[in-house]
Amino acid sequence: AVHSDRPTVERFEPHSGDLVELSDWRSEMVAARVDSLGKPGLYFDASPTGSGKSHAAAEAMKQANRSLYIQPTHANCAEEEQKLIAAGLDAKAIPEMDEHSCKNWNEARNALQSGLSAGAAVCPGCPFRKSCGYLANSKEAQAAAITITTHARAEKQLGTLAENRDLVIVEEDATNLLRPTVSVDPRALNSVASVCQEAKGNAIRFGNDELFHFLEEAEKLAELLLDGCRAAKQTKAVTLPQPIGEPKHLEKHLWRAVKLVVGDSTDNLTQPVDPDAVSLVVGILTGRVDRVVCQVDEPHKTRKERWHIVTLVGSSRTALPQSVPIWFQDATGDAKSIGDLCGQAVANRTPQGRLATQQAIKQLPKDVTNKTRPEVVASYIEGWMRANPNAKKVGVIC
Repeated sequence: AVHSDRPTVERFEPHSGDLVELSDWRSEMVAARVDSLGKPGLYFDASPTGSGKSHAAAEAMKQANRSLYIQPTHANCAEEEQKLIAAGLDAKAIPEMDEHSCKNWNEARNALQSGLSAGAAVCPGCPFRKSCGYLANSKEAQAAAITITTHARAEKQLGTLAENRDLVIVEEDATNLLRPTVSVDPRALNSVASVCQEAKGNAIRFGNDELFHFLEEAEKLAELLLDGCRAAKQTKAVTLPQPIGEPKHLEKHLWRAVKLVVGDSTDNLTQPVDPDAVSLVVGILTGRVDRVVCQVDEPHKTRKERWHIVTLVGSSRTALPQSVPIWFQDATGDAKSIGDLCGQAVANRTPQGRLATQQAIKQLPKDVTNKTRPEVVASYIEGWMRANPNAKKVGVIC
Protein backbone atom coordinates (compact mmCIF):
# COMPACT_ATOMS: atom_id res chain seq x y z
CA ALA A 1 0.00 0.00 0.00
CA VAL A 2 1.18 3.55 -0.70
CA HIS A 3 0.25 4.77 2.78
CA SER A 4 1.20 1.78 4.91
CA ASP A 5 1.26 3.88 8.08
CA ARG A 6 -2.07 5.61 7.44
CA PRO A 7 -5.10 3.88 9.01
CA THR A 8 -7.78 2.36 6.81
CA VAL A 9 -11.49 2.00 7.59
CA GLU A 10 -11.77 -0.46 10.45
CA ARG A 11 -14.81 -2.22 11.85
CA PHE A 12 -16.42 -0.35 14.74
CA GLU A 13 -16.00 -2.25 17.98
CA PRO A 14 -18.18 -1.09 20.89
CA HIS A 15 -16.57 -0.58 24.28
CA SER A 16 -16.60 -3.64 26.48
CA GLY A 17 -16.62 -4.04 30.23
CA ASP A 18 -18.91 -3.03 33.06
CA LEU A 19 -21.48 -0.28 32.67
CA VAL A 20 -20.30 3.04 34.08
CA GLU A 21 -22.49 5.97 35.09
CA LEU A 22 -22.03 9.01 32.85
CA SER A 23 -21.18 11.26 35.82
CA ASP A 24 -18.38 8.89 36.91
CA TRP A 25 -17.11 8.62 33.33
CA ARG A 26 -16.92 12.41 33.01
CA SER A 27 -15.18 12.78 36.35
CA GLU A 28 -12.51 10.31 35.24
CA MET A 29 -11.99 12.19 31.94
CA VAL A 30 -11.50 15.49 33.75
CA ALA A 31 -9.12 13.95 36.30
CA ALA A 32 -7.00 12.36 33.56
CA ARG A 33 -6.49 15.66 31.73
CA VAL A 34 -5.77 17.62 34.89
CA ASP A 35 -3.33 14.93 36.01
CA SER A 36 -1.43 15.25 32.71
CA LEU A 37 -0.59 18.92 33.32
CA GLY A 38 3.15 19.22 33.77
CA LYS A 39 3.66 15.73 32.31
CA PRO A 40 4.66 16.07 28.64
CA GLY A 41 3.60 13.23 26.38
CA LEU A 42 0.89 12.04 24.03
CA TYR A 43 -2.52 11.03 25.38
CA PHE A 44 -5.61 9.62 23.69
CA ASP A 45 -9.31 9.38 24.55
CA ALA A 46 -11.85 7.54 22.39
CA SER A 47 -14.85 8.18 24.63
CA PRO A 48 -18.12 8.05 22.67
CA THR A 49 -19.65 11.10 21.06
CA GLY A 50 -21.67 13.03 23.63
CA SER A 51 -19.83 11.61 26.64
CA GLY A 52 -18.20 14.94 27.49
CA LYS A 53 -14.71 15.04 25.97
CA SER A 54 -15.02 18.77 25.16
CA HIS A 55 -16.32 19.44 28.69
CA ALA A 56 -13.33 17.60 30.15
CA ALA A 57 -11.00 19.64 27.93
CA ALA A 58 -12.56 22.89 29.13
CA GLU A 59 -12.22 21.86 32.78
CA ALA A 60 -8.53 21.07 32.27
CA MET A 61 -7.95 24.34 30.41
CA LYS A 62 -9.35 26.20 33.41
CA GLN A 63 -6.42 24.89 35.44
CA ALA A 64 -3.76 25.40 32.76
CA ASN A 65 -2.24 28.84 32.35
CA ARG A 66 -2.16 28.73 28.56
CA SER A 67 -3.68 26.16 26.20
CA LEU A 68 -3.91 25.43 22.50
CA TYR A 69 -7.21 23.99 21.28
CA ILE A 70 -7.13 22.48 17.76
CA GLN A 71 -10.39 21.99 15.85
CA PRO A 72 -11.12 20.50 12.39
CA THR A 73 -12.61 23.67 10.83
CA HIS A 74 -13.08 27.40 11.37
CA ALA A 75 -16.77 26.78 12.07
CA ASN A 76 -15.79 24.43 14.90
CA CYS A 77 -13.34 27.04 16.21
CA ALA A 78 -16.04 29.73 16.32
CA GLU A 79 -18.45 27.39 18.10
CA GLU A 80 -15.92 26.38 20.75
CA GLU A 81 -14.85 30.00 21.27
CA GLN A 82 -18.41 30.96 22.19
CA LYS A 83 -18.78 27.98 24.54
CA LEU A 84 -15.52 28.73 26.37
CA ILE A 85 -16.28 32.44 26.67
CA ALA A 86 -19.72 31.57 28.07
CA ALA A 87 -17.93 29.41 30.65
CA GLY A 88 -15.90 32.45 31.74
CA LEU A 89 -12.63 31.53 30.00
CA ASP A 90 -10.28 33.80 28.05
CA ALA A 91 -10.55 32.10 24.65
CA LYS A 92 -10.01 33.44 21.14
CA ALA A 93 -10.00 31.71 17.75
CA ILE A 94 -7.45 32.66 15.11
CA PRO A 95 -9.67 34.10 12.34
CA GLU A 96 -10.10 32.69 8.88
CA MET A 97 -8.43 34.69 6.12
CA ASP A 98 -11.14 35.54 3.59
CA GLU A 99 -12.70 38.47 1.74
CA HIS A 100 -14.19 39.76 5.00
CA SER A 101 -11.01 39.71 7.11
CA CYS A 102 -8.40 40.62 4.48
CA LYS A 103 -8.36 43.91 2.55
CA ASN A 104 -5.89 42.43 0.06
CA TRP A 105 -7.85 39.21 -0.37
CA ASN A 106 -7.48 38.84 -4.14
CA GLU A 107 -3.70 38.63 -3.93
CA ALA A 108 -3.74 36.62 -0.69
CA ARG A 109 -6.15 34.09 -2.22
CA ASN A 110 -3.98 33.71 -5.32
CA ALA A 111 -0.92 33.05 -3.17
CA LEU A 112 -2.80 30.45 -1.12
CA GLN A 113 -4.03 28.77 -4.28
CA SER A 114 -0.40 28.56 -5.43
CA GLY A 115 0.63 26.59 -2.35
CA LEU A 116 2.19 29.55 -0.53
CA SER A 117 1.46 31.06 2.86
CA ALA A 118 -0.25 34.43 2.45
CA GLY A 119 1.34 35.53 5.71
CA ALA A 120 4.84 34.84 4.38
CA ALA A 121 4.32 35.68 0.70
CA VAL A 122 1.90 38.63 0.67
CA CYS A 123 1.57 40.20 4.12
CA PRO A 124 5.15 41.57 4.43
CA GLY A 125 4.63 43.89 1.44
CA CYS A 126 0.89 44.49 1.83
CA PRO A 127 -0.15 48.19 1.69
CA PHE A 128 -2.78 47.51 4.37
CA ARG A 129 -0.40 45.80 6.81
CA LYS A 130 -0.35 48.58 9.43
CA SER A 131 -4.15 48.68 9.68
CA CYS A 132 -4.81 44.98 9.08
CA GLY A 133 -7.67 43.65 11.18
CA TYR A 134 -6.78 40.06 10.37
CA LEU A 135 -3.25 40.38 11.76
CA ALA A 136 -4.51 42.28 14.81
CA ASN A 137 -7.14 39.63 15.58
CA SER A 138 -4.63 36.81 15.01
CA LYS A 139 -2.19 38.44 17.43
CA GLU A 140 -4.97 38.86 20.00
CA ALA A 141 -5.95 35.20 19.62
CA GLN A 142 -2.37 34.00 20.15
CA ALA A 143 -2.11 36.12 23.29
CA ALA A 144 -5.29 34.65 24.82
CA ALA A 145 -5.14 32.07 27.59
CA ILE A 146 -6.80 29.61 25.20
CA THR A 147 -5.88 29.93 21.54
CA ILE A 148 -8.18 28.04 19.18
CA THR A 149 -7.04 27.09 15.70
CA THR A 150 -7.65 24.62 12.88
CA HIS A 151 -5.96 21.35 11.96
CA ALA A 152 -4.75 23.00 8.74
CA ARG A 153 -2.93 25.82 10.53
CA ALA A 154 -1.52 23.48 13.19
CA GLU A 155 -0.16 21.25 10.43
CA LYS A 156 2.15 24.08 9.38
CA GLN A 157 2.65 26.05 12.63
CA LEU A 158 2.19 23.63 15.52
CA GLY A 159 5.66 24.22 16.95
CA THR A 160 5.18 27.99 17.06
CA LEU A 161 1.57 27.86 18.28
CA ALA A 162 2.44 25.45 21.11
CA GLU A 163 5.28 27.58 22.51
CA ASN A 164 4.81 28.44 26.21
CA ARG A 165 1.64 26.32 26.44
CA ASP A 166 0.71 24.03 29.31
CA LEU A 167 -1.78 21.92 27.36
CA VAL A 168 -2.60 21.06 23.74
CA ILE A 169 -5.87 19.36 22.82
CA VAL A 170 -6.65 18.05 19.33
CA GLU A 171 -10.27 17.31 18.51
CA GLU A 172 -11.44 14.63 16.04
CA ASP A 173 -9.49 12.67 13.40
CA ALA A 174 -5.90 13.93 13.38
CA THR A 175 -4.61 11.79 10.47
CA ASN A 176 -4.09 14.67 8.03
CA LEU A 177 -2.65 16.86 10.78
CA LEU A 178 -0.06 14.29 11.83
CA ARG A 179 0.79 12.79 8.43
CA PRO A 180 -0.10 15.33 5.71
CA THR A 181 -0.17 13.89 2.20
CA VAL A 182 -0.13 15.49 -1.25
CA SER A 183 -0.87 13.89 -4.62
CA VAL A 184 0.65 15.56 -7.67
CA ASP A 185 0.14 15.17 -11.40
CA PRO A 186 3.77 15.14 -12.65
CA ARG A 187 2.87 17.54 -15.47
CA ALA A 188 2.36 20.25 -12.82
CA LEU A 189 6.10 20.15 -12.10
CA ASN A 190 6.77 22.07 -15.32
CA SER A 191 5.28 25.26 -13.88
CA VAL A 192 7.18 24.78 -10.61
CA ALA A 193 10.45 24.57 -12.54
CA SER A 194 9.52 27.73 -14.49
CA VAL A 195 8.73 29.63 -11.28
CA CYS A 196 12.05 28.58 -9.72
CA GLN A 197 13.93 29.61 -12.84
CA GLU A 198 12.27 33.06 -12.75
CA ALA A 199 12.94 33.44 -9.03
CA LYS A 200 16.65 32.75 -9.58
CA GLY A 201 16.83 36.03 -11.46
CA ASN A 202 15.67 37.87 -8.33
CA ALA A 203 18.22 35.99 -6.25
CA ILE A 204 20.98 37.15 -8.59
CA ARG A 205 19.76 40.75 -8.49
CA PHE A 206 19.68 40.70 -4.68
CA GLY A 207 23.03 38.90 -4.45
CA ASN A 208 21.39 36.18 -2.36
CA ASP A 209 23.54 33.09 -2.91
CA GLU A 210 21.63 30.94 -0.42
CA LEU A 211 18.33 31.65 -2.16
CA PHE A 212 19.86 31.06 -5.61
CA HIS A 213 21.26 27.67 -4.54
CA PHE A 214 17.92 26.56 -3.10
CA LEU A 215 15.99 27.61 -6.21
CA GLU A 216 18.52 25.94 -8.50
CA GLU A 217 18.16 22.69 -6.55
CA ALA A 218 14.36 23.03 -6.61
CA GLU A 219 14.37 23.48 -10.39
CA LYS A 220 16.62 20.43 -10.83
CA LEU A 221 14.45 18.38 -8.49
CA ALA A 222 11.24 19.25 -10.34
CA GLU A 223 12.80 18.21 -13.64
CA LEU A 224 14.28 15.03 -12.10
CA LEU A 225 10.91 13.99 -10.64
CA LEU A 226 9.20 14.63 -13.97
CA ASP A 227 11.76 12.54 -15.87
CA GLY A 228 11.37 9.72 -13.35
CA CYS A 229 7.60 9.70 -13.77
CA ARG A 230 7.89 9.59 -17.57
CA ALA A 231 10.03 6.48 -17.31
CA ALA A 232 8.01 4.78 -14.55
CA LYS A 233 6.41 1.42 -15.38
CA GLN A 234 5.39 0.35 -11.89
CA THR A 235 4.81 1.86 -8.45
CA LYS A 236 8.02 2.47 -6.55
CA ALA A 237 9.50 4.66 -3.82
CA VAL A 238 11.45 7.74 -4.92
CA THR A 239 14.95 8.25 -3.58
CA LEU A 240 15.03 11.68 -1.94
CA PRO A 241 17.98 14.09 -1.84
CA GLN A 242 19.53 15.26 1.39
CA PRO A 243 17.51 18.21 2.73
CA ILE A 244 18.96 21.72 2.69
CA GLY A 245 18.06 24.74 4.77
CA GLU A 246 15.15 26.92 3.70
CA PRO A 247 16.37 30.45 2.86
CA LYS A 248 14.76 33.47 4.45
CA HIS A 249 11.76 34.99 2.67
CA LEU A 250 11.57 32.03 0.26
CA GLU A 251 7.80 32.23 -0.18
CA LYS A 252 7.91 35.97 -0.83
CA HIS A 253 10.39 35.42 -3.66
CA LEU A 254 8.41 32.47 -5.04
CA TRP A 255 5.23 34.54 -5.05
CA ARG A 256 6.95 37.34 -6.94
CA ALA A 257 8.09 34.79 -9.52
CA VAL A 258 4.61 33.18 -9.76
CA LYS A 259 3.11 36.55 -10.67
CA LEU A 260 5.74 37.05 -13.37
CA VAL A 261 5.31 33.55 -14.83
CA VAL A 262 1.52 33.11 -14.79
CA GLY A 263 0.15 36.54 -13.78
CA ASP A 264 -1.36 39.30 -15.89
CA SER A 265 -0.98 43.08 -15.57
CA THR A 266 -3.41 43.15 -12.62
CA ASP A 267 -1.66 40.31 -10.72
CA ASN A 268 -4.48 37.88 -11.50
CA LEU A 269 -3.18 34.42 -12.35
CA THR A 270 -3.82 33.38 -15.96
CA GLN A 271 -3.38 29.73 -14.94
CA PRO A 272 -2.89 28.13 -11.57
CA VAL A 273 0.37 26.78 -10.22
CA ASP A 274 -0.49 23.49 -8.55
CA PRO A 275 -0.19 24.15 -4.80
CA ASP A 276 0.55 20.51 -4.03
CA ALA A 277 3.38 20.48 -6.57
CA VAL A 278 4.94 23.53 -4.90
CA SER A 279 4.51 21.95 -1.46
CA LEU A 280 6.05 18.69 -2.68
CA VAL A 281 9.20 20.20 -4.20
CA VAL A 282 9.83 22.67 -1.36
CA GLY A 283 8.94 20.03 1.24
CA ILE A 284 11.42 17.51 -0.17
CA LEU A 285 14.27 20.02 -0.19
CA THR A 286 13.58 21.27 3.34
CA GLY A 287 13.08 17.75 4.70
CA ARG A 288 9.43 18.21 5.64
CA VAL A 289 8.39 15.60 3.07
CA ASP A 290 10.10 12.40 4.12
CA ARG A 291 8.47 9.87 1.79
CA VAL A 292 7.52 10.02 -1.89
CA VAL A 293 6.07 7.25 -4.02
CA CYS A 294 5.69 7.26 -7.79
CA GLN A 295 2.33 5.53 -8.09
CA VAL A 296 1.51 3.87 -11.41
CA ASP A 297 -2.08 2.83 -12.12
CA GLU A 298 -3.48 1.06 -15.18
CA PRO A 299 -7.19 1.87 -15.18
CA HIS A 300 -7.82 0.81 -18.79
CA LYS A 301 -6.64 -2.30 -20.62
CA THR A 302 -7.72 -3.83 -23.93
CA ARG A 303 -6.03 -6.10 -26.44
CA LYS A 304 -5.18 -3.09 -28.61
CA GLU A 305 -4.16 -0.48 -26.10
CA ARG A 306 -2.77 -0.19 -22.63
CA TRP A 307 -2.06 3.07 -20.84
CA HIS A 308 -1.24 4.09 -17.29
CA ILE A 309 -1.61 7.08 -15.00
CA VAL A 310 1.34 8.24 -12.91
CA THR A 311 0.93 10.20 -9.68
CA LEU A 312 3.52 11.42 -7.20
CA VAL A 313 2.37 10.89 -3.62
CA GLY A 314 4.36 12.61 -0.89
CA SER A 315 3.86 12.51 2.86
CA SER A 316 5.38 14.37 5.76
CA ARG A 317 5.30 13.94 9.51
CA THR A 318 4.30 16.93 11.62
CA ALA A 319 6.83 17.49 14.40
CA LEU A 320 5.13 17.42 17.79
CA PRO A 321 6.34 19.59 20.68
CA GLN A 322 8.02 17.53 23.39
CA SER A 323 7.53 19.90 26.34
CA VAL A 324 3.75 19.81 26.70
CA PRO A 325 0.99 17.21 27.18
CA ILE A 326 -0.93 16.69 23.92
CA TRP A 327 -4.38 15.10 23.99
CA PHE A 328 -6.09 13.52 20.99
CA GLN A 329 -9.86 13.26 21.38
CA ASP A 330 -11.55 11.13 18.72
CA ALA A 331 -14.46 8.78 19.27
CA THR A 332 -13.67 6.88 16.05
CA GLY A 333 -9.90 6.58 16.45
CA ASP A 334 -7.50 4.50 18.52
CA ALA A 335 -4.24 5.11 20.33
CA LYS A 336 -2.24 2.67 18.20
CA SER A 337 -3.11 4.49 14.97
CA ILE A 338 -2.08 7.81 16.50
CA GLY A 339 1.18 6.24 17.66
CA ASP A 340 1.87 4.83 14.20
CA LEU A 341 1.30 8.23 12.62
CA CYS A 342 3.47 10.06 15.17
CA GLY A 343 6.17 7.45 15.56
CA GLN A 344 5.83 7.90 19.34
CA ALA A 345 4.22 6.12 22.28
CA VAL A 346 0.66 7.21 23.07
CA ALA A 347 -1.06 6.62 26.41
CA ASN A 348 -4.67 5.47 26.00
CA ARG A 349 -6.61 7.28 28.75
CA THR A 350 -10.09 6.29 27.63
CA PRO A 351 -12.02 5.35 30.80
CA GLN A 352 -12.44 1.63 31.37
CA GLY A 353 -15.87 0.08 30.96
CA ARG A 354 -18.74 1.25 28.79
CA LEU A 355 -21.57 3.72 28.78
CA ALA A 356 -25.14 2.68 28.13
CA THR A 357 -26.15 3.64 24.58
CA GLN A 358 -29.54 5.17 23.86
CA GLN A 359 -29.63 3.81 20.30
CA ALA A 360 -27.97 0.92 18.50
CA ILE A 361 -24.79 1.88 16.62
CA LYS A 362 -24.45 0.99 12.94
CA GLN A 363 -21.26 1.65 10.98
CA LEU A 364 -21.35 2.67 7.33
CA PRO A 365 -17.77 2.60 5.96
CA LYS A 366 -17.90 5.72 3.79
CA ASP A 367 -14.80 7.90 3.74
CA VAL A 368 -15.78 11.53 4.42
CA THR A 369 -13.00 14.07 4.97
CA ASN A 370 -12.68 17.86 4.86
CA LYS A 371 -11.81 17.52 1.16
CA THR A 372 -14.87 15.48 0.22
CA ARG A 373 -17.11 17.43 -2.18
CA PRO A 374 -20.41 18.65 -0.63
CA GLU A 375 -22.48 16.92 -3.31
CA VAL A 376 -20.82 13.59 -2.43
CA VAL A 377 -21.60 14.05 1.27
CA ALA A 378 -25.17 15.01 0.35
CA SER A 379 -25.56 11.81 -1.68
CA TYR A 380 -24.33 9.75 1.28
CA ILE A 381 -26.82 11.40 3.63
CA GLU A 382 -29.65 10.93 1.14
CA GLY A 383 -28.75 7.25 0.81
CA TRP A 384 -28.71 6.78 4.58
CA MET A 385 -32.07 8.51 4.94
CA ARG A 386 -33.64 6.34 2.24
CA ALA A 387 -32.25 3.25 3.95
CA ASN A 388 -33.74 4.39 7.28
CA PRO A 389 -37.16 5.85 6.40
CA ASN A 390 -38.45 5.60 9.98
CA ALA A 391 -35.74 7.82 11.48
CA LYS A 392 -37.14 10.71 13.52
CA LYS A 393 -34.00 12.85 13.57
CA VAL A 394 -30.94 13.29 11.39
CA GLY A 395 -27.81 14.78 12.95
CA VAL A 396 -24.43 15.43 11.39
CA ILE A 397 -21.34 15.84 13.62
CA CYS A 398 -18.40 17.53 11.87
